[in-house]
Amino acid sequence: MNDTEIQADADAAVSLSRSHPNAPAIDLLENLLRGMRGLQFPAPADVSHPQAGPRCGLGKLIAATFDARMTPREWLDLTGGRADRRLVAALPEVWRTEVSTTR
Repeated sequence: MNDTEIQADADAAVSLSRSHPNAPAIDLLENLLRGMRGLQFPAPADVSHPQAGPRCGLGKLIAATFDARMTPREWLDLTGGRADRRLVAALPEVWRTEVSTTR
């Protein structure tokens, strides 16, 4: 499976999460990853990572699945343009250790 196919599948999972907001995020993520045994999404280098960071659709789905402490909305608020730059600089480590699908 190449990056384009993975991104298309991720986009489909995000679209499904929007059209079915009551669907458990874990179910949508498991459906996305089915058949991708051994595949790991890279932990983003920064919180603005366009494909797997907490500000993108897939990142929100990942946060909803794995992050027991912060909601996807809190990730958006804490990484937005008005957020404290020191906090934004520290959040990638939180994302890698608390949320990343590479665990």
